[in-house]
Amino acid sequence: MTIKSTRGISLAAAVLMMITTLFLAPLHASAEAHGNFYIPDGAVPAGSEFEISVEFTADDTIGTVQAAMTYSEDSIEFISGDSASGGGGIVNIKGFPDSAAQSLTVSLRFKALTEGSSQINLTNGSVFRHHRIRHDHSRLCRG
Repeated sequence: MTIKSTRGISLAAAVLMMITTLFLAPLHASAEAHGNFYIPDGAVPAGSEFEISVEFTADDTIGTVQAAMTYSEDSIEFISGDSASGGGGIVNIKGFPDSAAQSLTVSLRFKALTEGSSQINLTNGSVFRHHRIRHDHSRLCRG
């Protein structure tokens, strides 16, 4: 990865360094699960928007993912995200796969407010198994 920055370390490189140390630990789960960040290569100029993908994987079919992230609100701003809401330094994620899957990827859009480094942390996360509910219509339709 080539990093081009004349004013200290680039935002992308700093985020990458901080994230790689955080996301190899397992999340709280009813199945074994992990979360990984994917960030853009190179520097992100101040005023530009960029996207981070967060992939949650599990050893069983995912039913629901719930996670909370914190970020340095003085250097980046949360804009929007799939199954995510937030602002003021916190992003909450609550996602459901569209179909039976062992992974779920959430895209988060941020804006770089300043040049330099920033920090993004996964403060907690849970991945719950998909449970199939069978309905017994004979009990629901009594005359």
